Amino acid sequence: MSSLVKATPTSTGTSTSSPAAAPRFELVVIGSGIIGLCTCYYLLDSDDLPQNTRVTLVENSRSRTIAHGASSNAGGLVAGGNPDSAWFGPTTTSLAELSYRCHQELARSGIGEWGYRETAATGLTVGRGPQTRSAYRNLPRGTQETVKHEWLEGEREDLGGQGGVAQIFPSPVLAHSDPRQFCAELCKNLSRNPNFRTCFGNPSSFTRPTQTSQGQLHLTTNEKPSQITVSKLVICAGPWSSILCSTLELPKLHLLNLPGHSLLIRPTPGSPIPAEAVFAGINGAEGGVHAATSGLARDLMAEEIAQGFTKAPELFTRTSGVIYVAGENSVPSTVAQEVGIMASPQDGPNKLPANVDDVEKLKDDKLVARLKTAAALVSARLNEEKGATIEKQQFCYRPVSSDGEPQIGALTDDVFVATGHGPWGISLAPGTGLVIAELLLGAKKLSADISHLSPHRFDKG
Repeated sequence: MSSLVKATPTSTGTSTSSPAAAPRFELVVIGSGIIGLCTCYYLLDSDDLPQNTRVTLVENSRSRTIAHGASSNAGGLVAGGNPDSAWFGPTTTSLAELSYRCHQELARSGIGEWGYRETAATGLTVGRGPQTRSAYRNLPRGTQETVKHEWLEGEREDLGGQGGVAQIFPSPVLAHSDPRQFCAELCKNLSRNPNFRTCFGNPSSFTRPTQTSQGQLHLTTNEKPSQITVSKLVICAGPWSSILCSTLELPKLHLLNLPGHSLLIRPTPGSPIPAEAVFAGINGAEGGVHAATSGLARDLMAEEIAQGFTKAPELFTRTSGVIYVAGENSVPSTVAQEVGIMASPQDGPNKLPANVDDVEKLKDDKLVARLKTAAALVSARLNEEKGATIEKQQFCYRPVSSDGEPQIGALTDDVFVATGHGPWGISLAPGTGLVIAELLLGAKKLSADISHLSPHRFDKG
């Protein structure tokens, strides 16, 4: 692959002796999260990209912030699709294998630093009762006991449910990174390319391309309406993707959303904490994590409120020394109207704010407290009362499909989608971006098999 910064710039000069330049090939990507950024990266990195191509990234954030949604609030777990690891089902294994290789190549490329490293996966039981580890991730069975580390409470257990063993330490098909930093570095790299631009605004209407004319995407902004010429369009706006399809009068996209709170905790001083992804179950609470594989969140039951902790927290250690804690996927009790948020027209029980900037206003202090309590139960070094520091409280919505698998491919001849990755958005993003880039550029053979991930699999009849 060629380097992004070496891509051939489009000429801006004029010449009286040469024929008129061909119309620009205008590739437009809506959504500046990790999948949108990876799509732009692989488009501009492709040797098959026509010289007269421009790639435009469209973002609706009022604050003009790139990757302001789930991509910057995610844990950053990266899992391979090796059949022996079983992190993914058969429909996404090929994509996961590709994406894991892409993560490795990007980390070695020199375009930036985002704390990428191989990591262990550890199952942990804290207290008594059956295990309740994350029900919305496929957790593989391990093959070798990890080294016991003093920073964790509880007993190690098999991620597949048989007790006594955990993943190989470190795992050859498991890694971790800081996705916020990844997105920032990728955006910085893209901005150096003369064939790339970013436009901020809310897509309000779309005139599709024809055989004789380019399409037009109309944006509304606080300043003045604008329009963007479109040859081909990609929609990868996370859980807002289905709303965009409706607004732009495109075929219906069947999509749900999954809320999630998370914390960044600076542990108390002590021995170095190893590279580790911890999937814990606390006190054998019934029901497991609130997010089932269907991706549907729900309100807390009275018993769960009384317990006061997140039942199945996930913890990821970062190179910065901070511990990422998540797993609280209950619906926030904060009402959008109370904080001045206009709900989107999306179907389903969890109404999204109309703009990504408003999501953080829905952060629920009660759910944050549950995560804090869970973190302290998993590790005394994460106990705020013993000196741990809560550096950041986060809330986001992730896009999920009803079958738990991503939606990747052509919606129409000139419109493509990439969404519905649920908790695996960071892990699958580079592979998704590469495959979408190949589709846009007319590749005869894709780098991964996405034949079972078409958005049309939900069409009736």
